[in-house]
Amino acid sequence: MGWLRFLEAGRKIYCINSPSTAYPIPVCLEEVEVFQRLANDRFCERNHCIVITQMAYDANLLRVPEISWLGVFHSDLQKYHLPDRCLLELTSDDKKKAEAMLLRCYLHKEAPKWRMELEVMLQNGVKFEIESLSVNSLSFLSEYIPMKIQDGSQDVDEFWEYEAANGASWLNILQESACHPKEREQVKQQKPRP
Repeated sequence: MGWLRFLEAGRKIYCINSPSTAYPIPVCLEEVEVFQRLANDRFCERNHCIVITQMAYDANLLRVPEISWLGVFHSDLQKYHLPDRCLLELTSDDKKKAEAMLLRCYLHKEAPKWRMELEVMLQNGVKFEIESLSVNSLSFLSEYIPMKIQDGSQDVDEFWEYEAANGASWLNILQESACHPKEREQVKQQKPRP
């Protein structure tokens, strides 16, 4: 769904006109229910964007160093008056993923807010799903995402300011900040951004 047009086998596909087609295209959403909620709210028309769902894409080709975390933070609990019933206990997989993310040194340098949110999440042993934002209003999710993008853009600006001040590319930053030899090697194999 989104502001994208392309030709396929001689047919013109207009993603904005057919959100129910098999072309959920590049904001990335983890769950189909959230995608459908935004489609029903005509989110792309109001925000001039492209929305994709998490599917079997080649992850190596979709890495974006300036990505924003649009999920619900623990700090959003009071800010958006979310009731405790929206809390979900962390699964063992959730804990492993969060702990693995915290091992990445670049979270300490370039994304301290993300690190703090992960630490609070692990400390409390609970998380929120982004769908919980609909508990007070069905359309709030469509209002929340543009606000979160605006807030998140400040984090992206901080990242690029850091990069410019240090005269390094994002690839060099990741190579230098990789904690473990295996992680360092994986980063070195990535292609630099054009």
